[in-house]
Parts: sequence; C-alpha cells; structure tokens
Amino acid sequence: MSDNQSTFQNEHLSVATSQEPNCLIKAEVTVTPKGLQAARHAAIKVINKEVSVPGFRKGKAPESMIVDRFKSHIDKEWQQQASRLAFFEMIELTGIRPLNRDNIQATVDSFSPETGAKITYKFEVNPSVPLINPQELVIPEMPPHQVSETDVSNYLEQLRQQDVKWEPITDRASQDDDYLDVEVTQLGENGEEIEIPNNSDKNVRTRISSDRTKMDEWIYKLLNGLTIGQTVEGLSESPKETECHACESGEVHTHETPPQRRFRFTLHGINKAILPEVTDEFAKKLGADDVEDLKKKIMISLTHSAKEQLHNTMREQTKRLIVEKYPFEIPGSMVRSQIDANLEHIKKIFVNIPQEVQNQEFAKIVEKITHDLNFYLLISHFAHAQGINISEELIDSELTREMWYKAMGRNTHNLPDDPKEARSQIQQHLMIKEVLDNVIKNAQIRVAHQENQTIEVDHDTAQT
Repeated sequence: MSDNQSTFQNEHLSVATSQEPNCLIKAEVTVTPKGLQAARHAAIKVINKEVSVPGFRKGKAPESMIVDRFKSHIDKEWQQQASRLAFFEMIELTGIRPLNRDNIQATVDSFSPETGAKITYKFEVNPSVPLINPQELVIPEMPPHQVSETDVSNYLEQLRQQDVKWEPITDRASQDDDYLDVEVTQLGENGEEIEIPNNSDKNVRTRISSDRTKMDEWIYKLLNGLTIGQTVEGLSESPKETECHACESGEVHTHETPPQRRFRFTLHGINKAILPEVTDEFAKKLGADDVEDLKKKIMISLTHSAKEQLHNTMREQTKRLIVEKYPFEIPGSMVRSQIDANLEHIKKIFVNIPQEVQNQEFAKIVEKITHDLNFYLLISHFAHAQGINISEELIDSELTREMWYKAMGRNTHNLPDDPKEARSQIQQHLMIKEVLDNVIKNAQIRVAHQENQTIEVDHDTAQT
C-alpha cells in the first residue's frame, strides 16, 4: 500500500489520513474548540449517570452541580468522549471504515479547551483487492499424459493388492518386496519419545523396496536385513535432487531442505504378499467380461484420470499466476487469526526443534498463510463480480461423492466432522474450481512450438 495522503475538514475537526503497510490507516485529527465543547457536554451526561447526588436520582442532578462537585471526573471523561466522538465523526467525514473496531489505537497528543485537541488514530481497513482480468494471463498448456501399457499393468497390480493374502515370514531377515509391520517413533534431542504430527498410530505396514520411487534410501538402509524384534535408530535425510520427480517432469518448483529428525524403528513382523492371478475370473469379479475387457476399462479410466490431472495441473499453474499477477497487502490481523486457528498444529510441528529452525519454519507458515489469503480474496472478488454461485444441489452431490470415496478408503477433501463446516469446505472447494476454470477458459493459452516459439491455442480445443 502506498503512502497516499488525504485531508478532510468540517467545523468540528480536520483530518489528515495516510496509508501504511498491511492495510493500516493513520488518521491525524485536529478537533476544534467547538468540537471539544460537544464532547464536554457528553462527558457531563456520562458522569451525571454514574455518580450519586443526595436528593436527586442518577442522571437528574443539575449540570452546574455536577460540574462543581466532579470536575476531575469530568475532565478525564472529557478526553475519552473527545476521542470517541472525533473518531465517529472522522469516519463519517472520510468514508473510511475500520476492519475491526475492537482493534483501534487512539493517542491524545494534545488537549486544550482554548486551542483544541490533536488525536492520532491507527486502525486496519479491508484490503483493496484487484479484479482478475483473465485476458491478462498467459497460461502455458501442458500435453496430457499418454497412458501406456505399463500404466495399465501398474493399475492391475493395485487391483491385485486389494485382494492380497498375507503369509507370515519368521525364519529370515527382511528383504526387498517384504511387507514389514513396523513401530515408528520420533525421538527428541535427548532420546525422549515425541508425538509425530498428524499420526495417531505408530504401527504401520510398509513394503520395503530398494526402488527410490517407493522408499527413501535412508529408511531402506535401516529396515533392510532386520529380524523380528530388532530395533534401529537413524536420522532422516532429504531426497537427492537427482531423485526428484518434479525435476524429471519439468514442473516448476523449488527445493527445500526439511530439518533432520531422529526416528526409531522396531520390527514386529515380516509378511509376504500372496496376490491373485490375473484371470478372466478375476476380471469378472471387477465387473469386466474378461482380462482384455478389464484392461480396456482400465485404459479408459486412466485416460480420464490423466485428463483430470491435466486440468488440476493447469488450475495450480493458474492459481500461482493469479497471485503473482495481482499482488496486494493483507491486514496483519487476518494473518494472525489464521495462525491462531492453526496454533495447536503449529506447536506439534515445533516440538523439539531448535529455535533457529522454528523461526525459519514459522516464516514459511506466515508466507503460506498470506499467499492463501491473497488467493482466496482474489477469487472471491472475481466470483462476486462474475455472479458465480455454487448451488446447494451441487454441494449435496459433492458431499455424496465424498461419502462414497470415504467408504472406498479414499478421502479427497479430509472434511471436518461438523456438517456445517463440511458444507462450507465443499462450497469453497467448488467455488475455487469454478473460478479457476472460468479464468482458464478466458485466458491466453499458449503451447510450446518448434524452435521455442509459442502459438496461441483456440480455447475450445485447449480444454481437454
């Protein structure tokens, strides 16, 4: 926000306002002697109602008697009334509306019945949210993933996993492709056990694999060769940049090094997975005529998923472009409110982490909260301007779909238990999706061409 200054004036006061960072307004108000007299009359009425005068009910004593007996009380109340009345008149004069009237700083710099008073106010106002113009955005189009036979085979493997039978192994150590029953415990600097955030169960069944895409190398080294009952400890390590899937895919991203943490692993069991054979009978259990029909159905499903993933990728790109294209400042109280709402989660993250690392992680949290607030305010403003509304029927449909996914062991939105909060979260998700699709439809879609040239794509063909 710039340091724009404005002045306003009437017979009771003059106002000079200036804009400070984070949507903060500074208003320097000069109250005239005439304006102070109005505040004095208000102060006398307040004191009259508060004090007891023999022979009179509260608030009914003559004004002259109140002035004579309670001058010090009136003088103190006078300044408070001058500050209160000047503030309300300043709002009416300037048209500036505070974001929160409970968070207003008022300082009486000087006060004189003869020359007037000078009072400085500081308060937050609503952010000035720009209106998104989709035609100003250039969105790079990514080609959809071409589903291969390998993709179909991998999906078939997942289907087989759903009908797995387990054979316990007791006569050897763990090796590649075993499924291990492991108790995982995070340890503090002094070896004490600490709670792992967002993990209510320390016991997990995991497949051990030397494939870096399936298991981090540091975990593999600890778990490979263990025997039942054996316990090992080790420090977490960051994946190598050469193993970064985002790098391989060309996705725009940054590398962040998470803090090292110590873990203890105790092996309680080794299991071998016995998977069903892919036969026509297996295919029929899944609603297909035979194995070839099952593969065709999988190909269609994966192709649909690839298109949806492409849409999601373009939505994420558009989200980033919107925030970069339309920067604006957020009131500090909005950020603090979000921090307070997530305080318990933040405390869990910071357990037994050095102060320097805590400061770095907290700065990232504040940056993310500010980014998310910017985005939400931008799309809300756009939705209002475009008349985009999410119907109750659509929310009901999405909730029903979520219930089916949850019953199948899939949970796409991680909805809260409270029904009202769940509906609100679904409504927000649908609105964001609708706005992003609207922006993409009307933005400039560009696709890479030969010799690093770009060509504009027709919007009707750009949407897969």
